[in-house]
Amino acid sequence: MPKGHVINVKNPCYATMTSEEEKAYGTPVVFSKAMNVKVDTETSTETLDGDGADVDSYTGTGKTTIEFQVNDVPLKDQGALLGHRFDKTTGALVIEAGDKAPYVALGWALEKSNGKMQYRWYYKGKFEEISEDVKQIEGGKATFATPTLKGTFTHRTDGIKGCKWDEDEATTLPEDILKTVTEPPAKPSV
Repeated sequence: MPKGHVINVKNPCYATMTSEEEKAYGTPVVFSKAMNVKVDTETSTETLDGDGADVDSYTGTGKTTIEFQVNDVPLKDQGALLGHRFDKTTGALVIEAGDKAPYVALGWALEKSNGKMQYRWYYKGKFEEISEDVKQIEGGKATFATPTLKGTFTHRTDGIKGCKWDEDEATTLPEDILKTVTEPPAKPSV
């Protein structure tokens, strides 16, 4: 079967980081239906010149910004992602001074044109307040308001930022990749 190409994003999920040193997380929660995901990692390339020519170069990577456009983010999940208090009885999300977004892991699946899948986990990030753009119904035409989540992800203390899996390139994928925060495979010993 030929290698497929990514055609769909689905199953965005998060898990609250409970201990960075132990690489411990809560149970992943699928929080919406995905519409679009954009992943942008900062890179910087520096070149050393000498005797009128390029002698060496270095490329480094920085933080990764992930933007997810989804159908909706329930208030209970906004509370968990942004550090706000959610009152289940009244259905209220209370935004208070001093609220701090917790570190979370973020995962999702990418469907490919050949029916196989890719998976992603980023292990340590915080989200900003949710961006929404709501419009009125005009001439009987409705425009659905869909929120965008924007998070910044960095390396954990063990140096790992994220991991990607691809069924086309694997002999065996880990089981239930999005049902737990799946750690990357161990680095082979030299």
